Amino acid sequence: MIFMQVLSAVENIDGSFSSLVRLLQILGGIFGLYLIFWIISTVINLRRTILLKKIITQLDENNQKLDRLVKSKKKKKN
Repeated sequence: MIFMQVLSAVENIDGSFSSLVRLLQILGGIFGLYLIFWIISTVINLRRTILLKKIITQLDENNQKLDRLVKSKKKKKN
């Protein structure tokens, strides 16, 4: 009688342990997916930032060229 109760308790512990392990595996998988998506978004954001910096420098260069053109046109009018 006592042996059966102990055996039942051990089976319950084993079942709860395996469910705990399974839960940890699921959580690890979710964290792994989150980490992968985070890395991908970081790479995309870095590429976007580099592209925006290039565009800004090109705009600044174009603004300087336009300013020079406007100044030269003003000088010709006077």
